[in-house]
Order: sequence, then structure tokens, then C-alpha cells
Amino acid sequence: MSAHQTLFHAVALTALSYPYVIMNSFDTKASLSFGGRMMHLTIIGLGITWVLTAIALVNDLVANKAVTHLRHTVLALAFPLETVITLFYWGIRSHNKNLLVNPDDPDIGLFGDCSFHLIPGMVVWLELCCFSPAFRRQSRHLVTLMLFTIAYGAWVQLCYHMNGFWAYPFLSALTHSYRLAFYVTCGVIACGAYLLGANMHTLLHPLPQKKSL
Repeated sequence: MSAHQTLFHAVALTALSYPYVIMNSFDTKASLSFGGRMMHLTIIGLGITWVLTAIALVNDLVANKAVTHLRHTVLALAFPLETVITLFYWGIRSHNKNLLVNPDDPDIGLFGDCSFHLIPGMVVWLELCCFSPAFRRQSRHLVTLMLFTIAYGAWVQLCYHMNGFWAYPFLSALTHSYRLAFYVTCGVIACGAYLLGANMHTLLHPLPQKKSL
């Protein structure tokens, strides 16, 4: 593997570790409740992206088919998930940040916001487009995304049942039907992001043409 690829993964892993430093510096309403910070999609996505980057760094150092397969499997979940997180966070934040964050929680500032909600998305898209040429589109990746959407929706409902408050304040303003529609919309956007990314990848890294006899 090239030195610049290994350097990218090392730097990215360091950048993705910084949000954990921020999280360990204070408590929030969520962190002291059932589910903790893991009730937030942002933190789940960050964890998946961190694991992906760690696997990629190992794969740089150890050329192993099993590690490469695991890397691509995690990537297939990470880049659509981070796309949804980035789009929805900055879209809703531009309207009213308090729809996403409890007003009593500490303000982490714009740099902190970017470390949670922008840098992970940049890392996974660079990984897809520049550093995973052998990645291939597969229908089971879409199935995984749909199952993840269902699982996270159920997880959010469980956290609400146990805590009496929603992971994100804006969910309290939605009826059950609208919340369900929101979850479905997120799943559809994630699948759309996957198809967009997979098609972009194919254009950037086309399969070698078989030579005719």
C-alpha cells in the first residue's frame, strides 16, 4: 500500500478520536440516561467510521483478503450513514440548533460541531472514492441499510420509553406517524446515498474489461 494512503488513515483516525476527547470532558442529559450517548445517531455513525478507519489502517499494513472484505462491508454502511447525519444535522441546525441539542447541554462550538458532523462524512467519502478501488456495489448492502434503519428506529423508541424524552428534541414535536415517516425518509436517503456513491465509485474505478478472444 502507498505511504500517502497509510498517512491519510493515520491522520483520519486521529481526527476521529478527537470527538471522544470532547465527550469525556462533560456530561449531558443523554449521557446520564438509558442508552447514554449511543442513543444519538451521530455517535453511532462516529463509532462505525472510527472502526472503518482503524480497519483500513490495518489493511494498509497487512494485505489480507478477509480484512479487505470487512473493510468494504463496514464502508458500505458508514458512508450512507454519515451522509444522512451530515445532511440532516446541518440542514436542521441552520433552522434551529435547539431542535437537535438539549439547550442545557454545553456548547461545543463550531469546531466541535465539525468534528462530529462534518469530518466523519468527509473521511468516508474520501475512503470510498480514493482509497477503496476494489469496493463493489452489492444488493446485500442495501438490505443492511434497511435493517439498520429499522433497528435504530426501534432503539430510539426504546430509549424514549425508558427515559421519557427523545434522543433529539425535534422528535417530540412529531406524531407517531410523522416520526415513522421520518425514519423511512432517512432510510430512503441512506439507500439513495449508497447508490450515488456506488455509481460514482464505478465511474472512478471501472472494472477491467475482459479481453475478447
